[in-house]
Amino acid sequence: GYQDRAGDFNFGVSGNISFVRNTVTKLYQGQPLSLSGFERADAVRVEEGRSVGVIWGYKLGGIFQSQAEIDAYFAEMPDNNISNVDYVQPGDMYFLDVQGDPTEEERFYSKSPDGKINSNDQTEIGNTIPGYTYGANLNLGWKGIDVSMSFYGEGDVEKYNEARRIYESMSGAGTNYYTSVLDRWTPSNTETDMPRAIIGDPAGNNRFSTRWVESSAFFRLNNWQLGYTLPASVLNMLDNKVRSLRLYVGGQNNIYVHRWGALDPVNDAYPLPRVYTAGLNIKF
Repeated sequence: GYQDRAGDFNFGVSGNISFVRNTVTKLYQGQPLSLSGFERADAVRVEEGRSVGVIWGYKLGGIFQSQAEIDAYFAEMPDNNISNVDYVQPGDMYFLDVQGDPTEEERFYSKSPDGKINSNDQTEIGNTIPGYTYGANLNLGWKGIDVSMSFYGEGDVEKYNEARRIYESMSGAGTNYYTSVLDRWTPSNTETDMPRAIIGDPAGNNRFSTRWVESSAFFRLNNWQLGYTLPASVLNMLDNKVRSLRLYVGGQNNIYVHRWGALDPVNDAYPLPRVYTAGLNIKF
């Protein structure tokens, strides 16, 4: 922090930043744990050698553009999540073989791909704990005018976007959808990362994967206030009945910068309101 004064002008500025790095070193019999209290109980995982609370799911590979791509893929890579490959069509998504079935040396899953897609290919696809948090405070004063601002931000953090999974699923769930689904894959719109619309989701496009995980980093102006205190020369005109009088305007969360694909990267269910205030402080 630093503060100083130059004549009638005074100012102060301060900042902070914190970094979090953590690794799970020991669990009972080495058994990984799934944490409850999230959208999917098996989506947030605690495992030896990883950070606390990593997001666990499939890695998206891309979108099939032709039947030839589908045939070539499934000739080498069966997907146990798909009951009938005949229902897979261009515009459906495919996922990556990143791990394998357990072995005697690797009890829970093999770290080597095994040429098939199943639940053992779920892996770390994000981290729910911010890698760093930071803040800043600014105070300015000139004669009777004062300004204060408080900023806060989080970075290197991801979350599972449940709202997008609901409103971009396009699987016939009987709900409204985001306008983003207008950019879904069609034979005339192949340059997109949105799969085709198909009732029932036979290709597992909506499985828990990197498709639904995104950065929840943000930077916001927590609080700000601009005030003006009337000088004593003005108050003297009130026959000393008023000792001080200050007018102010302010707000909360009026600047909120993020790339989160829903309402609020902190909590979509209870998004932070943008508040504006005005007031008058009088002392007699």
